[in-house]
Amino acid sequence: MCVAVVIDQLTKIWAVRNLAFFQEKIIVPKVLSFELVYNYGAAYGIFSNQRLFLLTLSIVIIGLALVFSKHLIQSKWSLYGLLFILAGAAGNVIDRAFLGYVVDFIYIRIVPNFNVADMLINIGAFCFIAEMFTKKHDRS
Repeated sequence: MCVAVVIDQLTKIWAVRNLAFFQEKIIVPKVLSFELVYNYGAAYGIFSNQRLFLLTLSIVIIGLALVFSKHLIQSKWSLYGLLFILAGAAGNVIDRAFLGYVVDFIYIRIVPNFNVADMLINIGAFCFIAEMFTKKHDRS
């Protein structure tokens, strides 16, 4: 988990040092580019400029996930899911706590800019979904 948080933070440092605001660095034309954006809200910019609320909510959710981890973890899928989600949440909490915003820089044409922490959260969610399907299959 710590390695994932470090990778997230290092990629954000790289983005801030090497990218300019709203100036795309094209990686795969018409598909993937890097573009620096500071997100003062949550996903898709919701709760914009609600730093204290988002920071508090994130810390409470991380705390509850840790307290109830024995109940959440039912298999390797949910173990990895929880670890990915916690790592992603921690990466974005660090940004909000120390910068006041989250550094986003990965841009795929079909979704708003995001970062490695956001990818970790999505991978974690996928792990929980995969667990639901494997459990359903095991019961048959």
